[in-house]
This record gives sequence, C-alpha cells and structure tokens, in this order.
Amino acid sequence: MPEVLLLYFRGCPNVEEARGNIKTALKRAGLPRSWREIDMEDKTAPQSLRGFPSPTVLVDGVCVRTGRSMPPAKAGSCSVDGAPEVEEILKGLERAHEKDS
Repeated sequence: MPEVLLLYFRGCPNVEEARGNIKTALKRAGLPRSWREIDMEDKTAPQSLRGFPSPTVLVDGVCVRTGRSMPPAKAGSCSVDGAPEVEEILKGLERAHEKDS
C-alpha cells in the first residue's frame, strides 16, 4: 500500500477539495481510503516538507503534481493551481505501484 500524505496549512481554501479527491482516487484505485495529514504550520511538522504549497499530495514521498520529492526553494504558500486533481493522484498511485512491482 503506498503512503499517501496530504500537506496543508489551516485556512487554505483548497484542503477540503484535496481530501475529497484523495478519497475518490483511492476508491477508484481499489485501495483503503486512508492517508496521513500534516499541517505544515505545526511545529512538529518535518522541516523538509514545509516548502510545499498547500494543499500538496505526496505518494510515497513524491508530489503527484510535480513528480518532485523535495519542495521548491521558496517557502510554502497556497497552491495557485488549487487542489491536486483525482487523475493526478491516480497517476501518483500508479507510479508508486510500478516502483513496487
């Protein structure tokens, strides 16, 4: 089972849509509808994840939208592209499955 992680910060208007898209993608992939969430403003959040925009979905540590495992050099902000789409999440799940095969 790939690890799905939602990175966000409170007040981001796209977090609920991201949660719904994750649920839909996991259901369509036939996977359990469970994932972890990290509020990037929480002082316990890993420093290495703080630069990603909110919301970001990582599958096995890789951003479904960019294919990067490291955040951009600048500090995190709201994603100008909104929530990751269901299809982007599905592609991330497929890449993770192919790696494990």
